[in-house]
Amino acid sequence: MCANSSGETRSYRDPLGEQARLFGDARRRREARFPQVEQSYDGFYCLFEPLGKRGISYLVGGEGIIGSELQAAFEADDTRPVALVARDGEAVAFIDGEPAERLRRLREKGWTVRLALSLVMYHPFGKRFVAEAACFGCAGDNDEAVAQALDSFIANITYRINKGDHPRLDLTQDQFIKVVESKGAWYLTKRQPLPPREEGTMYYRRRRTLTEGLVATAIKGGRGCKIAATVFWALVALAVVLVVYLLVR
Repeated sequence: MCANSSGETRSYRDPLGEQARLFGDARRRREARFPQVEQSYDGFYCLFEPLGKRGISYLVGGEGIIGSELQAAFEADDTRPVALVARDGEAVAFIDGEPAERLRRLREKGWTVRLALSLVMYHPFGKRFVAEAACFGCAGDNDEAVAQALDSFIANITYRINKGDHPRLDLTQDQFIKVVESKGAWYLTKRQPLPPREEGTMYYRRRRTLTEGLVATAIKGGRGCKIAATVFWALVALAVVLVVYLLVR
């Protein structure tokens, strides 16, 4: 309150404070139009080791190219690891610990779970492979606009992984709103740190090559790529036989 020359008092409003209040009100109204991110989406990376000869052949062969889709198979017994299943229906790895619990929670909520191979590492002295998968969860009751935006967002993230990038997968509420408002075109520019490597460990696969891209298209039924895929698979078959022989002999 302040007094003028006639002794009357008038209230004083801070213009900056008023702008901040209006901005806060507008932001709350905007956020109220969208569901909470924890009720709609989750994303994280998980590490795993291949399961025997089948798992190794998956990682070194034409199936395990970067961006390849994996399915999570859950056991009725929650103490059992979560299996990662390749396109042919065979298990190629198991996930346990906190990542497995996180996947189970998504499944229990009725969410759709998707996984994509993000990198493969190899330790030549221990003759051991370690791989990483990008894990995505989407609520089954998302409305059509949110579901389509998340589909596009995940496709964009997977495309960046295919190019050798390692983007963050988790979203804040504000970032989630930007994804929905942009219909999935908005994406995170911040990268997730790569997993730590033991001394001597090398990256066996970090990005999808041009030939591997053609193979992936052929697998999905794209026309015009069958010849390239056939040649690539022939070369891969020779490489797989050699690598598996050296690792398990």
